[in-house]
Amino acid sequence: YRLQNYQLDQSWGKHLQALGCAKEVAKAVKDLDAILLSGNATAIRNIQAEFGIPALTPRDFAGLVTSLISAAAMAPNYVDQDYTRTTVCSFFNSTQSSLSSYATAVASMIQSQGYSQNDLTQIADTNLNLDNYALGQVGRVWYYQGCAWYGNWQVAPPTSCGLTPYRSQLVDLTYFQPNCKRKFGSNMVTPVNSAGFNRKWMGRLRGVSNIYYTVGSLDLWRGSSVLTWEGLALPNTTASPIFLIEGGSHTQDLSRGNSRDLPSLTTSRIVGDRQVMKWIA
Repeated sequence: YRLQNYQLDQSWGKHLQALGCAKEVAKAVKDLDAILLSGNATAIRNIQAEFGIPALTPRDFAGLVTSLISAAAMAPNYVDQDYTRTTVCSFFNSTQSSLSSYATAVASMIQSQGYSQNDLTQIADTNLNLDNYALGQVGRVWYYQGCAWYGNWQVAPPTSCGLTPYRSQLVDLTYFQPNCKRKFGSNMVTPVNSAGFNRKWMGRLRGVSNIYYTVGSLDLWRGSSVLTWEGLALPNTTASPIFLIEGGSHTQDLSRGNSRDLPSLTTSRIVGDRQVMKWIA
């Protein structure tokens, strides 16, 4: 885990590159930031209306857009359906600008989810400090873990690192960390000690056996898994094997199997079943 997990979007970026719309998405994010950071209230309100989003602070607006887009990045992939292709890339074409295409994609997501303007305000306005489970805000437990234990805040990459941003620069630690005290009290210490959390738990996992690790190649959180883009974070052993699900998204192997599953996903379940049978035999 990292305090600032700006590497998170790079997995999705690889997916966007494979689908041929990475440059357009990145340009849309850059153009959107130019408006949100301009201080031009009229331009900001106009772009929010184009996205189909109510009046919010630029930071809350950026956070909401990121949240909606992330749903596409985390959706399961099947042999006959790529959710990122259908809900994001399919909207980018030569007839309108990258930013307008991005706005159309987000507006379509809002419509498909049936969100009202009031719903969006309740979801995104951090000053309200709401956790409305009826609207899908089930992230309070995860938010607490981030505040108290490991961070891993999903932020845009700093401009100095050279990585392509696929989320607004306004989605940074300033967006996430103040909510720790708002949600869980003034005694919540920020920033959290991510490095200490890693030393404690990764050290323990190195001495544990009979764990079957699976990692989706397109999982946004792959950088925090046992098999990162850089290599193994834990040894791949017969006692605790690691399986890479090619084309798999976040925790896709935990869903019920069906005929539309990717071949690698089907194989991962077979391998896991056989491994567990050996352990309990």
